[in-house]
Amino acid sequence: NTSEQKQSYDNNLATVVQVGDSNKAYQDQSSGPNHSAGNIAYINQSGDDSYGKQDQMGSLNDALIDQTGDDNTAKQKQTGTSNKGEIYQVGNDHSALQTQNGASNIAYATQGDNGNWSDQYQRGDSNLAVVFQNDSSTGGSNEARQTQTGNSNVAGIGQGFFGDASNSDATQIQLGDSNFAIAL
Repeated sequence: NTSEQKQSYDNNLATVVQVGDSNKAYQDQSSGPNHSAGNIAYINQSGDDSYGKQDQMGSLNDALIDQTGDDNTAKQKQTGTSNKGEIYQVGNDHSALQTQNGASNIAYATQGDNGNWSDQYQRGDSNLAVVFQNDSSTGGSNEARQTQTGNSNVAGIGQGFFGDASNSDATQIQLGDSNFAIAL
């Protein structure tokens, strides 16, 4: 399965649901003049070796990728203000990349089981980045990295809340004022 959507101007909604292996979905949204409010992008993929990518430009953007299976990849890029990006992956050997440029950005990534990789980049003010890995009873060998540049940022990484966190790595880099980081 392959899907590609591109939307311009204001208040767009893009949804892709794919079942099977080796799915691909691409979505691109941009707000119109004066960065008018509101784009929503959602990708739901069930199967192995799927790839989901979402790019949003404007303000008040909301992006969600939900993947179930193994060896899936999710990428989100948001440029603007008040952006929210969420990635949920269940299974093994996933990768998640979130990039946000703007103010008041929020990025969440949740990955289950083991062998997962998550990378979050935020540039702007009042950002929040959160990664949860290994939310099941088995797991380990996960890697999470967060980089924040700006003011009033908060970064949190949780690995192994419900199980094994052995051989897992957590890296947090913050440049700016009033930053807070925690890794468990």
